[in-house]
Amino acid sequence: MLNWSPDATYFTYWSERDVYIGDMAGGSFPAIGVGEHVIRLDWINSTQYLVYHGVVGQEKLSLGTIGAEPILIAQGDIRGYDFVK
Repeated sequence: MLNWSPDATYFTYWSERDVYIGDMAGGSFPAIGVGEHVIRLDWINSTQYLVYHGVVGQEKLSLGTIGAEPILIAQGDIRGYDFVK
């Protein structure tokens, strides 16, 4: 397991090479998409999270929301971005 949402409703975990978000009822879904290389995932609040993913020089930063498709925020060589809590 990687981490819990701030309200401890959801948790993240690795399965094969992908990161999933699960809940205590047994549900789960890919955090960003199957086959994406997740570098870092941080929770913003109990239902939203930031995902830094991709490969060197082709990184992506996406905003994920429980129950919705992630939204791409930035892409390219974005290693200078920082996560703020």
